[in-house]
Amino acid sequence: TILLTTVGAGVGYAALVKDVNLSVDGQVTEVSGLHSTVGDVLAAQGIEVGQHDTVQPAADTPLKDGQDVVVRYGRELTGIVDGEESPYWTPATTLDSALRDLDLRLEGAALSASRSQSLGRTGLAVNVTMPKSISIKADGETAELSTTGRTVAAVLKAEGITLGKHDIIKPAI
Repeated sequence: TILLTTVGAGVGYAALVKDVNLSVDGQVTEVSGLHSTVGDVLAAQGIEVGQHDTVQPAADTPLKDGQDVVVRYGRELTGIVDGEESPYWTPATTLDSALRDLDLRLEGAALSASRSQSLGRTGLAVNVTMPKSISIKADGETAELSTTGRTVAAVLKAEGITLGKHDIIKPAI
């Protein structure tokens, strides 16, 4: 025997149940329940959001049957560019997508992590060495080049320059 109880002014229980598609960092789950707002769905699923997280639509939005609810957690990306540290927050899940989202221009830079590196919820710190223009003068010839080498020794090695025992180098290695 099925008993259908009416709630309020003749509204059936089944009419109050809402089915939504909940996407959390790209993982989609179908959720059903007696939820009246997006926040109710999040609470029922044990999802807590912080100031750097995004929820669409907003948590106080009245819920509609069949609605999509999207949660993207914020991740801290610490960029250490030529020794100077800068924190950024992004909902991106890879370093490459974070660099694009944050519009960080790092063309030609050397990064301590692969651009395909996953950005976990705990975040990521990346050392970035921006290219620099330098001059190398050897045997009366001057070569202008761009390098991300951090030391004179690294630049010389990258350029395939070996020093003889009587060679003088400034600045010293």
